[in-house]
Amino acid sequence: MAAFMISLRAKTNEGKMGPARYLRIEDDGAQTPLSPTAWRKAVLDSFGEKTPQGLPRGDLLFFVHGFNTSFKDALKGDADNRAKLAAHGWTGVYVSYDWPSLGETLGYYADRSNARASANALIDSALTMFVGAIVPDCQVRVSLMAHSMGAFVVRQAFSWAYQDVKTNAKAWSISQLVLVAGDVSQGSLSADQDGGRWFNKYAGRTTTYSNRFDSVLKISDLKNGEPTPRAGRVGLPVDAPASFCDIDCSALFNGLDLSLAQRVNPSTAHCFYFDQDAFWRDAVLTLEGGIDRHVIPTRALLGTTDNRFTLKTEPITAAEYRASLQLAQAGN
Repeated sequence: MAAFMISLRAKTNEGKMGPARYLRIEDDGAQTPLSPTAWRKAVLDSFGEKTPQGLPRGDLLFFVHGFNTSFKDALKGDADNRAKLAAHGWTGVYVSYDWPSLGETLGYYADRSNARASANALIDSALTMFVGAIVPDCQVRVSLMAHSMGAFVVRQAFSWAYQDVKTNAKAWSISQLVLVAGDVSQGSLSADQDGGRWFNKYAGRTTTYSNRFDSVLKISDLKNGEPTPRAGRVGLPVDAPASFCDIDCSALFNGLDLSLAQRVNPSTAHCFYFDQDAFWRDAVLTLEGGIDRHVIPTRALLGTTDNRFTLKTEPITAAEYRASLQLAQAGN
């Protein structure tokens, strides 16, 4: 099945901002540019399931990549993500939101600036487009997954969305918000801060995946001008909204059979999630949205705090996963 992308990279310099390009990505990687209207129609037409009224029904996932990601890397990452999602039973439509990242380790500050600029475009070029398509009988559930600095893009977008007249012309929300190794300050997700306030307003459930071995986010603390712990390293603040939950993946990472070179490479701890079946099982059950966070069997409650979990290091059986997936899909 074809996938879709909105790219904000300038065609002549992929590290710079350009006008939004709406792309259809074929299975062989070929890219077909479309007008915004034709692109939205192609996305909605790609849903295999329809309502009795002939409207699309199913899940639409926007993925926002992180820092140090070239266009080529973004395409490869998207293909890998789609394959992993499908292998774990997710059947929705995948849209990549590609913002101009330099694809260079030393480009952190430029990427941060581009991420901030890309946040407003996420509202205009993506969210508003689908908010405008919502009709009463539409049964498309929109969710967002963001990695690393992509979480910053999403946080800024949601913080500004309430001011956007076009976006708020209709009541809207997304089903699931998933932040993986999020490069946002822990404190910004408090209930009285912009991240916590606006995620809580616009997302049915916010799930963060964190890893205390993530040295990339330790460096980020010092580089970004707000040297506070990052949520993707230390998890949620104690005063996060009740709809938020954190999945601590530190034990899973620490138990991996890694070479010394892999273990000391900062990107390993920052990106390892996407190579782990345990993560994808938990993420798919989260994205389906049909069961409560406390009964997702791939995690265990961490201590006595209601919204802190650890990702289990011992996998559940295939039969247990299929049963949970059926419940999650039936309840959404």
